Amino acid sequence: MTDDNAFLGTGWAFPPHFQGPDRHAVMSSDSQDIEQSLTILLSTTPGERPMVPDFGCRIHQFVF
Repeated sequence: MTDDNAFLGTGWAFPPHFQGPDRHAVMSSDSQDIEQSLTILLSTTPGERPMVPDFGCRIHQFVF
């Protein structure tokens, strides 16, 4: 059996948090991972991240 959503990927949950006795990072996958990634992208203004100044979008300029 194949996983139809395998192409969607897996990443750290947002906000990052840890659980279990070994304190492993909580992961999100499939559409939840995409939703969290878009939230990060849309809520970050370019220049907000010092090491990646081009990351983010200027959507806040258009909200009135």
